[in-house]
Amino acid sequence: MNWERSRILPASASLLCAIVTAYRQLYLEGTEFSGGTLTGQLLNLSDLGSSVFALAALLLLWRPRVGAALSVVGSLSCLPLYLYFLVPGVFYKVFPGQYTVRLTAVRWEPSSIVVIVLLALTLYLSYRRHSASTVNTTQSTGPPSPAA
Repeated sequence: MNWERSRILPASASLLCAIVTAYRQLYLEGTEFSGGTLTGQLLNLSDLGSSVFALAALLLLWRPRVGAALSVVGSLSCLPLYLYFLVPGVFYKVFPGQYTVRLTAVRWEPSSIVVIVLLALTLYLSYRRHSASTVNTTQSTGPPSPAA
C-alpha cells in the first residue's frame, strides 16, 4: 500500500486526538460534571467526537475525503468542552442557569489549551487533506489535453 505523508499526518493527528480526548473524559465520567444540564451535554458531545476521531483515523488512510470530513466533525464536536474549561464566563452568559462553580471570565488551564491547539492542528490538517483530494479529483476528471 502506498501511503503518502499527506495521509499519515492527518491520520496520526486524529488518532492522537482520539486518545487525548478519551483520556481527559475518563476523569470527568461519573462526577458532578457529567450530570449537569449543560456540562453533561458537552461531555456527551465530546465523547461522540472521540469516537468519530478514532473512525476518522482509520478512514483517512483508505478514504481520505471521508476521513477528513469526519475529523473536522470530531474537532468541532470536542471543541466546546475545552472552551468551557478555558472561558466558562461566555457559557454562563449564553446559557443562564444555576451553576455550582463560581463565575470566572477566563480560567488559565494549560491542559485545555494544549487540547485546543491539538484540535485546531487536526482541523487544519484534515481541511488541507480534504481540499488536496478535491483538487486532485477535479484535475483528473477534466477533459484530456490535446497532444502537441
